[in-house]
Amino acid sequence: MKSDRKTEIKVGFTVIIGIIIFIWIIGWAKDFSFSSSYKIVKVHFENTSGLNVGDNVTVNGVKKGLVDDILLSGKGVLLSLAIEKEVKLYSDAIFKISMLDLMGGKKVEISSGKSGEELNYDKIFEGEFQNDLPTLIADLGKIQTNVSFTLTKLNKTLTSVNDLLTDDSFKSGLRKSVINMNKVSSQFSELLQENKNVLKDLISNANKLTLSADTILKDNRGSINESLKNLNLLSQRADTLFSLSNNFMNEIKSRKNNLGKFLYNETFYNNLDSTLSKLNELTRILIIQLKGDGINVDASIF
Repeated sequence: MKSDRKTEIKVGFTVIIGIIIFIWIIGWAKDFSFSSSYKIVKVHFENTSGLNVGDNVTVNGVKKGLVDDILLSGKGVLLSLAIEKEVKLYSDAIFKISMLDLMGGKKVEISSGKSGEELNYDKIFEGEFQNDLPTLIADLGKIQTNVSFTLTKLNKTLTSVNDLLTDDSFKSGLRKSVINMNKVSSQFSELLQENKNVLKDLISNANKLTLSADTILKDNRGSINESLKNLNLLSQRADTLFSLSNNFMNEIKSRKNNLGKFLYNETFYNNLDSTLSKLNELTRILIIQLKGDGINVDASIF
């Protein structure tokens, strides 16, 4: 009995040791640690393309952590990255998901940054997904589909062009167009030949006219300059005259001169209106007397 008991204890102890060793190997392989020697950085990606929990996190190419958690977040994925505490990351750090090797593994590559301002670990950062070989192959498949569709369209177009070129009516019309074009070209050439001398004379006369105009301008440059100066002087004098006229009218309106005082004098207008009224009355009396017995004059002469 005692022998069996010892055997069971040995077997149980061996199994426990094996389990501990197995857990230690897995933890070593996945960088798992019971100590709090990691800090968590949360990064949002639009796509992780096969990244798994426990995959490597490298900083400037050196393995310094692992993917701690992966969660769907809206239209993207939120990663929790466990990074060794001694690693310093700065505010301009860049997070990318890239291919680990040709076998298709993934990793998170971090560029630590150079700003000198330490990263705020409470924020959620935006990461970039770099196209890897499987993604490129998938994109190539899409391109292949588009190329196939384009080639089909091109084939149809070439078939239509071939049918058009082999059509008898089209060939006949094209032949006639070429013949007519040749005739027009020939007639234009003949026209140029027939009017060669006329064109030469026209060009020669144009050159002479240009030279004559240039000579006239050179010979009369002084007179032209003097005329321009006189015109400029006349313009200045006209501006001065207009300015004086405006000032004179402003003085009249503001009653600063005698004419303004006279024109805008209310007493003068009242007296003028009274005089005109009396004159009108006198005229009316004279007309009445002229139509009657004449004008009665009662005057005493001493």
